[in-house]
Amino acid sequence: MGAVPEIEIRRLTEEDAADFSRLRLEALEREPQAFSASAEEHRAMTLATIAKRLTASGDRNFVLGAIAENQLVGMAGFYQEEGPKTRHKSFISQSLRRRIRPNGFTNPYVSPFTAASLTPSRSEIATLMKI
Repeated sequence: MGAVPEIEIRRLTEEDAADFSRLRLEALEREPQAFSASAEEHRAMTLATIAKRLTASGDRNFVLGAIAENQLVGMAGFYQEEGPKTRHKSFISQSLRRRIRPNGFTNPYVSPFTAASLTPSRSEIATLMKI
């Protein structure tokens, strides 16, 4: 196994829309059973729509990206329900390029995404991860 590349974790913005779109499509095609959306639905979305989603996501819904060697190699989406009876629920979706997986970044409990996302306002995520 080669050296583990340096991984930068940061919130994705509208400037990342094209890279995000390519990585998401790759994930949808590679493991369609893991997603509620299809590759066909994703292909129908414009880059402008994707950029708007990345920009308008706010503090409760956002996407983090893992960048290695100046390439987006992974992403993790964090989504919190909005309804008064469901806003205590949060969801995490994560996808990593296969070349990164052998380096130990597939376990959501030790993922760099998980560590980067934990803030006092994300206490639900921290609680769910301890279960």
